[in-house]
Amino acid sequence: MKTLASPLREPRTAALLALAMALTGSAATAASSPPAAPKAESAQLTSSAGTPEPAVRDVIIEDDAMRIEETRVRGQLTKVTVSPKGSKAPAYEILLPTPGQDVSGTPGPQRGGAGQRVWRVMSF
Repeated sequence: MKTLASPLREPRTAALLALAMALTGSAATAASSPPAAPKAESAQLTSSAGTPEPAVRDVIIEDDAMRIEETRVRGQLTKVTVSPKGSKAPAYEILLPTPGQDVSGTPGPQRGGAGQRVWRVMSF
């Protein structure tokens, strides 16, 4: 008799589930909370050209199996790094598509929806 493995045991499925829950939770939080009033002394940093610097926010979501690090610039998700815990699997980054860009690399009905996983071989 063959037993079926739980779909949450696969690291990829668990990572995508955690990412989906994080995105849903952050969207609900952003929609329900009123915008905060900027502080007078440090409303936004300005560059030498006089334009405001973008608001950058790093979010870390962690459980027993993995750690997900998100970077958001002006509220847009720009970088997602997934680090499995308790295994020898290396951390990977999810390349997120920009509007109008297909990062899937394959033609067909499964084009560019969720991003593409990449593993960093060397980093400086």
